[in-house]
Amino acid sequence: MRKNIIDNLTELHNEPHLVDLSIFTLFAECVNGELTIYPFQFEKDEGVVYCIQIDGDMYVGSSKSLASRIKAHHTEMINGKHFSPIMQRLYNEKKRFKVYIIMRCYGKRIERAEDFVTRLLTPSMNVRLPRGKYAEHNETIWSMETDLDRMIKREHKKRVMNTVVRCPECDKKLELTIKLKDE
Repeated sequence: MRKNIIDNLTELHNEPHLVDLSIFTLFAECVNGELTIYPFQFEKDEGVVYCIQIDGDMYVGSSKSLASRIKAHHTEMINGKHFSPIMQRLYNEKKRFKVYIIMRCYGKRIERAEDFVTRLLTPSMNVRLPRGKYAEHNETIWSMETDLDRMIKREHKKRVMNTVVRCPECDKKLELTIKLKDE
């Protein structure tokens, strides 16, 4: 399942603002200012990474109580006080948006998953993150230091052996490093 989600997101990331999220679950929809939340079965302690889309512009967030979070976004937009000025402006113009569930997560993984999806989709309505595929930024939002990376580093360490070898003539210790070649 993980590979499928990552493949889908990677395929979507061609250019910012040209992302079709219709392959994901539509959770809520606002049309003419009226919010509709569709039935969705959550499991205990489950959180989600979601995307709010207004035409081609996106906002990525995460929540363990998605219905409450979307209602809060909607209320802020109706009152003209949403923290994202871009989202507020677009909502004021269009009075519509869609909310998609991108990824389901458990525990602390939700923050890492949100960072991953944010980096991948480059949403234009997130206020503290780089916008667009070629945006300049000074800080790392998401690091590739994942469980898979750590496993690869461990395997690499196993392939390098440090051994003490003695000189056959003077019996002096010589350090020898042997690198095993990958097949």
